[in-house]
Amino acid sequence: MDAQNQTPEATLAIAVDVLFAAARDRHGDQAVLHALARRERDADQSLRVL
Repeated sequence: MDAQNQTPEATLAIAVDVLFAAARDRHGDQAVLHALARRERDADQSLRVL
């Protein structure tokens, strides 16, 4: 990816925060945590404690 197409890290952080907050508001904390901890997303199996 060239420098022209890269998104600044601060912009990405804001976007992630907004989308995460929207997901929490719409689906609830437990549902968001469950979605993020799905086995398909955990290639290293580091989330097995959940």
